[in-house]
Amino acid sequence: MEEIIFAAAGDIHGNHLRLIERLEKATAGLDMPLAFILQVGDFEPVRDEADLATIAGPDERRRLGDFYLVLGGELRYPAEVLFIGGNHEPYGWLETLRDGGEVAPSIRYLGRAGVVERHGLRIAGLSGIHSPKRYGLPIPRGWTEKKETLKEPTYFRQPEVERLLAERAVDILLTHDWPSGTLGPFGNPQSRALLEALHPRLHLAGHMHRPARKTIGHPGGRETLLIGLNHIGLGAGDLVLFRWDGQTIQEL
Repeated sequence: MEEIIFAAAGDIHGNHLRLIERLEKATAGLDMPLAFILQVGDFEPVRDEADLATIAGPDERRRLGDFYLVLGGELRYPAEVLFIGGNHEPYGWLETLRDGGEVAPSIRYLGRAGVVERHGLRIAGLSGIHSPKRYGLPIPRGWTEKKETLKEPTYFRQPEVERLLAERAVDILLTHDWPSGTLGPFGNPQSRALLEALHPRLHLAGHMHRPARKTIGHPGGRETLLIGLNHIGLGAGDLVLFRWDGQTIQEL
């Protein structure tokens, strides 16, 4: 197969122009266009004030952002975007796409727990963060706009993790939170369980708004490059480029 280049981006919290500008700067002079862009949550595809009202968090921290400019065609990503949900998303809308789907042309939500294939790479994504109290509870059905329940969709549930644990041959794993016991005293055990069970070539995470990385060894000699991505625009480690030749993923 032909070589491709793809990008991985950290949290953007609705600032799509900033990410697009970072992508344009980072890819200037490359010998080929990007094949796709992976984004690790807190993407915030907010269409309007109604969407904004379904984001968990204090009112003063909610921002409409500029996704409406993407929808209107005034802003355009240079390649397909594949994103997972974080803990700050318009879940009133995203919960209608629980199994994944496009939120705009060439911008795809992977759903609560989903797998897609691009250019021979199997990409798995788990949306949300961990709540020990809610992990074993039934998956909420339907949407409520009651303020006290806005956080419910931000927490993944056991069946969603188990769905991904049953997958095989995953090349890239996306989680919003870091896997516990890997990049410091942060993260959650479910992301760690996915890392250890799936042995992906690459595990990308966000949430912490700081850069970190580590190579994780697995039985049998396979290794995972684990990268915690910085918030876009906060400095080094917010955007990483990779080359895939059908055999190996190489960081540029």
